[in-house]
Parts: sequence; C-alpha cells; structure tokens
Amino acid sequence: VVQKKKSFPFGMMAKAPDYNANAANGKYRDFIHKHFNWAVTGNALKWYAIEPHRGQLHYQPALDTVNGLRSHGIKVRGHNLVWSVDKYVQDWIKQLHGDELRNVVKHHIEETMNVTRGL
Repeated sequence: VVQKKKSFPFGMMAKAPDYNANAANGKYRDFIHKHFNWAVTGNALKWYAIEPHRGQLHYQPALDTVNGLRSHGIKVRGHNLVWSVDKYVQDWIKQLHGDELRNVVKHHIEETMNVTRGL
C-alpha cells in the first residue's frame, strides 16, 4: 500500500527563519512540502516578533513563510493575537495602561487581521 495523499490534517511548526533561508535550506522546505498538509509559522506571527519595538513592524518573514507553504498546498494556522505571558510581552507594551493599552491592543489585532486576511 502506498499513501498518495494525506487523508487527515498532519502538521508541524515551520520556523520562518529556517523556511525562508537561502537555497542551502531547500531540504528543510522539501521535507515540509512532502510530509505535511498543515503548519504554523513558529513564532513569526506572534506580536513580539511582529513588533518588537513600537512602530517597527516585521510581518514579511511570516508572510513569506505563509505564502511559501500555501503555494505547496499546505494550510496554515495562525497564532494567538495577544498573549499575556509576561516573558513574551514586549517591554514597551508593559509600560502602557488604560485606554492607551486597549487602543494599542485593538490596533494590533485589526492590523494583523488586515495584513493576513485572505492568506
């Protein structure tokens, strides 16, 4: 018996830096493309990776990974948009309070949803 396609979701974490690396990392990508039909982008879609410093946005590594995976028929699941685990919350966010914090969180959620919509 030879399995020709996956009949159930089978996934893994595709680390964006490794997935997006130069052609020397082709074996990593090829392995993912051959063996999995679902993936997450490691930490690339987590807020601390997207915006480590206020206003400095880094969506491209995550978007490159998502687009590469999807171009090979791999479905991609996103991450939580806000995470209150202290060690994963940027220092600049910890300094915000009240309405400013609510507005920044709301803006981050809306912006991330807009950037990733349709992927």
